[in-house]
Amino acid sequence: MKKLILMAAMVTSMQIINAQTWGGSGSQSGDAYRTGDVGIGNTNPVTKFHLTDGVATITGTNSYGGPQIVLGPAYTHNNSWGIETTSNGLNFWRPASGQSNPGNYFMFLKHSNGNVGIKTDSPTAALTVNGNVLIGDPLAISLPAGYKLYVATGILTEKVKVAVETTGNWSDYVFDKDYKLAALSEVEAYVKKNKHLPGVPSAEEVVKEGIDVEKMDAKLLEKIEELTLYVIKLEKEVNELKQKQH
Repeated sequence: MKKLILMAAMVTSMQIINAQTWGGSGSQSGDAYRTGDVGIGNTNPVTKFHLTDGVATITGTNSYGGPQIVLGPAYTHNNSWGIETTSNGLNFWRPASGQSNPGNYFMFLKHSNGNVGIKTDSPTAALTVNGNVLIGDPLAISLPAGYKLYVATGILTEKVKVAVETTGNWSDYVFDKDYKLAALSEVEAYVKKNKHLPGVPSAEEVVKEGIDVEKMDAKLLEKIEELTLYVIKLEKEVNELKQKQH
């Protein structure tokens, strides 16, 4: 009989050890911890925390906002990532080494309109980036200095509008009375020597440096306006010759 009681006790103990279910009061305070996996809504958890057929809700605040979820080695580790809700939205941040302040807004989702901010918590458009943008393989290309956006292989769009900063960036100066129009003989000599128009970049320069759309359009307009002046001048000379013949 003693053997039977002992065996029953061992089986019961093994079942308790294997299951490790919480059977205490639902209002316990203090720390609760365990090794192994935790299952909520299931009896066979396959990860450290396994939730089945339910919703996990995290509420509350802390000195930096909150609530927060920290993923990584430690709360104050620079290889960790934090997810935090604030009054304005959802923030993804990473603390500096030894710091826990979530002030680095790497990505921010605003509650009121769903706008996404990169390195800003005040996105004013569907996507607001406080920094540079590179679209393409970062192992194959790099963002040139002085530019905010680089797109590999090209951009397809139905409309492009280029802003011009001042009137001096456009070519109306050609029609000023003080503008010096080069003689056609000078233009001819320059073209023969350089194989391109004065002030226009060569093919080699374009391949190496690319072109600034605003500046190139202004330069092309300058050449069109100069041609217009040449035609006006030639027409006057032709009319004078006709008058002399009569």
